[in-house]
Amino acid sequence: MKQNLIRSFLIALILLMSISSISVTAGTASTATNVVERSQQLVGRSLQGYTPEDFLTYLFRREGIQLSGSLEQMSRQGSYVSQSSLQRGDVLFYGTDGNHLLGAGIYDGQGHVVIASSKLSKIRSFSVTSSTITPYYLGAVRFTPQAKTNTNSQGETIIQAGLRYLGTPYEYGSSRSTKRTMDCSEFTMWAVKEGVNITLPTTSNRQANYVKSLGHSTSSWQQLQRGDLMFFMDYLGWQLSNYNGVNPAGQRATHVGIYLGDGKILHTYSKESGGVCISSLPGTHWEKRFIFGGSVIPQ
Repeated sequence: MKQNLIRSFLIALILLMSISSISVTAGTASTATNVVERSQQLVGRSLQGYTPEDFLTYLFRREGIQLSGSLEQMSRQGSYVSQSSLQRGDVLFYGTDGNHLLGAGIYDGQGHVVIASSKLSKIRSFSVTSSTITPYYLGAVRFTPQAKTNTNSQGETIIQAGLRYLGTPYEYGSSRSTKRTMDCSEFTMWAVKEGVNITLPTTSNRQANYVKSLGHSTSSWQQLQRGDLMFFMDYLGWQLSNYNGVNPAGQRATHVGIYLGDGKILHTYSKESGGVCISSLPGTHWEKRFIFGGSVIPQ
């Protein structure tokens, strides 16, 4: 029941908004402060007769920033910031299974995010570590006076294409001609094809060979960019001790996913995990299994 309520809350945020044009008249710091303070003044305010779109439009229009459209467009217009680098006024994005980003809120710089949801009927403030929203955190952007499309726009496009398949059921050896079920390499194949119109091989090992052939891969996941592919060796168990003495270098790639930044992977690997999902890398068997990663874009 609680999980259903959480999902209902997030689904109510599907149609927030995006940025179609940006013109900022105030300084960056004062703009962020004004947006945060204005959002805090609205906490507890009823949304009866208003939409979450109205909430964000009001907050940013007062600073000369015009919002309209979809969350996907909005996420591409801002400059991506890592979770560890959040600042006041940043816009945080949330999502769950479905074909769209599902929500957004304003970060206050002190560990809280203010979110509008017609499902909740009131504007609410949550801790960014609240179990209600953290499972659905996808990333954040910052709007500045010179805000432009993210410099890694092709990687962002791959991510957006991949996020549309969140929750798609897992099937090992799934048919490449349909999208009803997917295994790991079919998922990355479709995300890259739909994101940047590059046709990848159909298996994780062949995709690994393709990325390596481009000559700009890395064995350090900390050096990866959002949208890069990540390749992993065989699963030997969830306990880290199972991988003692095993050197991933030179191992055959048996799994592939998309790097989201902040140590998170967008991928699919089992029916039990719920299909296409987001997993954390640091301190897990995924980190132990990581071989290398890199961009699919020829340079």
